[in-house]
Amino acid sequence: AGNKVVKSSKDASKSLSQLDSMAKQVFSAIKSYAAPLAAMFGAKFMFGNYIDEGAKLDDISKKVRMNVSEIDAWRKANVAAGGSAEAFTQAMQAFTERTGASGEVFLRMGKQLNGMTGAQANYALKYLGLTRESAAVFLQNNKQMGELVETYRKLALTPKDAENARRFKISWQVTGMAIQSIGNGIAKFFLPYIEKAVTTLLPLIEMKTVNPVRASFADVEI
Repeated sequence: AGNKVVKSSKDASKSLSQLDSMAKQVFSAIKSYAAPLAAMFGAKFMFGNYIDEGAKLDDISKKVRMNVSEIDAWRKANVAAGGSAEAFTQAMQAFTERTGASGEVFLRMGKQLNGMTGAQANYALKYLGLTRESAAVFLQNNKQMGELVETYRKLALTPKDAENARRFKISWQVTGMAIQSIGNGIAKFFLPYIEKAVTTLLPLIEMKTVNPVRASFADVEI
């Protein structure tokens, strides 16, 4: 039994040593990618909302055939007027899909609501398929609406910003798939060594578990 334990111990030590050696080689190989990946994760964490919104605007601008900066200025102005950016862009997209007209036509339609209040506004909103949340900026008077939009034109994303955000988002998704694939490969690579180490360790575990039990029974008188 003693020889068996010694052999199992040596086999386990050898397997663990091989595993450690292989691990060092693998992690040394991927070490050069650590800094770029860390920077990418940091950017995603810090500017995730900007990246997502920019990519979304890039997509919307193509669908409604309108400049990214103009869409962003209007939707931000809609938020400042008490509405929602998401509701504004959804209404614009729905209008374009329904009519085939561009986002510019949607703006001209919305401007018909300028200064409306109460029942008149409710009727007009319903007729145009809008809500107060999606058309808050249009319900301002013409001067207020113009000032809001002009203010947010200075803060709007540019087409280049939106394009960069879209490209980053795609790169991030591709990187995520690559990391998952690498992780699967590493697990597959190490699995035989881990299984071998576990197999060689089991006799040691069994011996340490069984021997104390036998010793305790040896003291029992029958």
